[in-house]
Amino acid sequence: MKKIFLKVFSVLLGIAMLTSCGDFDNINDDPNKPNQAYTENLFAYALNRVTFFTMEQSYNPTFLLFPKYIAERQNVQYGKLDNNGFKTRDYYRYNLKNLKTIIDMNEDPAKKGTVAVTSFGSNANQIAAAKTLMDYYYLHLTDILGMIPYSEALKGADGILTPKLDDQQSVYKALVADLKAAYDLFDESSSLNSTYEYIYEGDIAKWKKLNASLRMLAAIKLADVDPETGKAWFKEAYADGGIVDNADNFTYKFLQTSDNENPLYTNIVTEGRNDFCPSEDLVDNMNTLSDPRRVAYFTKNKDGVYKGIPQGIEPADVSKYNKDNSGFNSSLYAQNAPFVIISAARVLLVEAEAAQRGWINADAKSLYEQGIATSIKAKFSLVSQATPDDAEIAAYIAQDGVAYSGTDADKIKLIALQRWIAGFFEDGVEAWADWRRLGYPVLVPGPKAVVTHIPYRMIYSSDDVSTNAANYKAAQEVQGENDTDTRVWWDVADND
Repeated sequence: MKKIFLKVFSVLLGIAMLTSCGDFDNINDDPNKPNQAYTENLFAYALNRVTFFTMEQSYNPTFLLFPKYIAERQNVQYGKLDNNGFKTRDYYRYNLKNLKTIIDMNEDPAKKGTVAVTSFGSNANQIAAAKTLMDYYYLHLTDILGMIPYSEALKGADGILTPKLDDQQSVYKALVADLKAAYDLFDESSSLNSTYEYIYEGDIAKWKKLNASLRMLAAIKLADVDPETGKAWFKEAYADGGIVDNADNFTYKFLQTSDNENPLYTNIVTEGRNDFCPSEDLVDNMNTLSDPRRVAYFTKNKDGVYKGIPQGIEPADVSKYNKDNSGFNSSLYAQNAPFVIISAARVLLVEAEAAQRGWINADAKSLYEQGIATSIKAKFSLVSQATPDDAEIAAYIAQDGVAYSGTDADKIKLIALQRWIAGFFEDGVEAWADWRRLGYPVLVPGPKAVVTHIPYRMIYSSDDVSTNAANYKAAQEVQGENDTDTRVWWDVADND
């Protein structure tokens, strides 16, 4: 399976490189030449990129920095939170275009029955899985930037080479409707080719759970801006059933080869840089609670304690910390160490928030405690240390600072804190969205940061703007200045 996947990845990467020109309007062209590609290959490539929202690349783990999960131990570069822009071009040109091509091929009467299509699975399941993964990408892009090309994107064949940017409210409405349609299209009586759909190995029941989970993650973000719509979306998705068991986690499994290795392994082992370490914010919060997950996340320093480094400190101060800081548990940066993207713990803790808000008929305390226990078991399953037993987990949950008690606002803060702790090295965009919406735990930039608060959004890259200038200017007039102070549509709570 590994050899097959690496061959697929190398071929698709070559196709992508040969057919790209570097212009933004290529997001509407056809770089993959579908008459020469199999849908299974296109899907395998699109799956490979889901890790970018955890650690975009070895040297720019933006979405682990914004929630203050990590800090720098060699110098101070990314901890400044200097926002040079988020480039969307390749997401459209490769990931989203691949997925749209899969949908188009499965809907084309002349192609849907050919071996290039049928070898991957039924038409219905291919369309549903492609839509679900496409909507995963779009949800993340709009949560990062706000207004994005959506309704006119990927329509080069229709002559739309410079797509307009849609407001986030419209994008959300369209995506949730699209996800629901995809959910209803899935057919559990068949599967997808597990060689190419290698995350869930073709299991359609698990794809349905991911789909419902994505709808819940989208719906909860409307809690402040449009709670009635959020509640309606959430109730429907909750009834469909999301990821609530670790066996169903949306997990990308890296390989023990240089072609597809864990990016943290690349940074620490392959290239010997070891740029990053646990942040002081996360370590101190977990120390306060004597959180059992510390041993699964970190190493102890020479004094036998867990100690992080502050993010965004003065460069001259780095040497004061990096001689006795904790590192990452070595299991987290094994060459084939997996990234859990969307976890059962996150979904359960989102459900706990929904229950606390009265959106669903469920016990918030039970969901909260189940989410914590599920997180602890999941994190220890990734490392060599023994998992705490049920009594130890129960004792942790019962202690002050964790026990589900207090006012409604207190309980939301408890949920937010546990979701933050559980989200370490998971989907960083979701963790950042939690902070933007809930403002908890309290996170502030370091003294060397060039911003006064954790960014509310990333800015459009100059590459994207330069090739579609008029539409980006129009978006700015609607959304606000293209800077990190402008909030996305659902971010209306005061968290300065």
